[in-house]
Amino acid sequence: MGVMRGAALVVICVACAACRYHGAQLGDDTPPIDADPNAPDADPNAPDADPTAPDAPPVPDAAPTVGDVIHLSPAVEAMLTSSTDVVLTATIDVHTDDGTIDPPISGVKIIMTNQEAGTPVMVMQAHSWDIQARIDIYGDRPLIIVATTTIRLSDTIDASAQTQTPGPGGFAADLGPGAGDAGAAAGSNSDSGGAGGSFGTSGGTGGVGGSAGGTAAGPTYGDPDELIGGSGGGTGSPCGAEGGAGGGAFQLYAGAVITLDGGSVLHAGAGGGVGGGICSGKGASGGGGGAGGMIFLQAPQLHGSGAIRALGGGGGGAADDGGGNPGGSGGDPQSISTVGGTGGNGGTGQGGGGGGGAQDGAAGNNGATVGTSIGGDGGDRGGNDNGGGGGGGLGRVYYATSGAAPSYAAIPAGVMVP
Repeated sequence: MGVMRGAALVVICVACAACRYHGAQLGDDTPPIDADPNAPDADPNAPDADPTAPDAPPVPDAAPTVGDVIHLSPAVEAMLTSSTDVVLTATIDVHTDDGTIDPPISGVKIIMTNQEAGTPVMVMQAHSWDIQARIDIYGDRPLIIVATTTIRLSDTIDASAQTQTPGPGGFAADLGPGAGDAGAAAGSNSDSGGAGGSFGTSGGTGGVGGSAGGTAAGPTYGDPDELIGGSGGGTGSPCGAEGGAGGGAFQLYAGAVITLDGGSVLHAGAGGGVGGGICSGKGASGGGGGAGGMIFLQAPQLHGSGAIRALGGGGGGAADDGGGNPGGSGGDPQSISTVGGTGGNGGTGQGGGGGGGAQDGAAGNNGATVGTSIGGDGGDRGGNDNGGGGGGGLGRVYYATSGAAPSYAAIPAGVMVP
């Protein structure tokens, strides 16, 4: 809007300069033009101006505009014109599949569009956001929350998977660029576990079941150019114990400052894999955990001490080969924890699920190895036994900020946005 004011000022100056050429110029010999002698005199009975009349209202400054929002085109940015200052004091659910907020918030601009990478995204914009209550995000598209000026968070924004339901922009079991391989059968009773999903870091391998070798986690993937969620874990064998779903993806953009108050949480955790069940009288291997999602923060300044979590889900434990004891399902990571989802317990003598990838490590139970920054491997078993599902890997956290607090670190380590 500063450009517009400047343009108006130039027009006024040019108009005034042009007007001066109708009068006498300094050093010009042309005599000035007298007033028309036939023009009527002013009406002496005309009333004076009303001294009590209110002054004309001042012309307000134009509202500041949204700047360059990573992932959005200039055409979409130009549409983000809400001047509403939102103070959120009650939980809302945001549904990115149909672009709704429940309950609705008056004045918030909602746009369903594609990000510059070509994939769908939902955008909701206000002049500022003061988020004092939860925002739970559901649906199939990532979400971008835009503030023309500031975002302050003192509660939780949650885009996590719910066990086998992906977070917004995440992937279901066996799907996604980093999906874990499904478990495989070997002989009449032995099955390897499904591998954990990968994203920012690798998921864990599915546990060996007898002669069925461990299954492989998918490749890591992703970069700052696309807002995308985590991949799903591999399904167990042979009863279809589903892998956990991948965590969702969301972005916060503020034209001035993002503040994460102490106790606030940004959460994009994955879902845990299902424990091996019983089918046709035989036990099955566990499903792999999903990979954590993506959290993207963009602002000139980032302040605060809130928690930022994009953790992997735990792998499911295997059922025993005789079909008497099903395996336990892997856990979804908790938003208040730095530990990924816990691996499910295996049935008697069976492989447990691998722990989900976590910043501080997560142990799977009953035979599973420990997940650190990667998902834990599913528990291996020999003979006619079944393997546990691998834990899911970490998601990705990006900062396009200056002045970030030293306690905030990109995930994976060293991955930052210039």
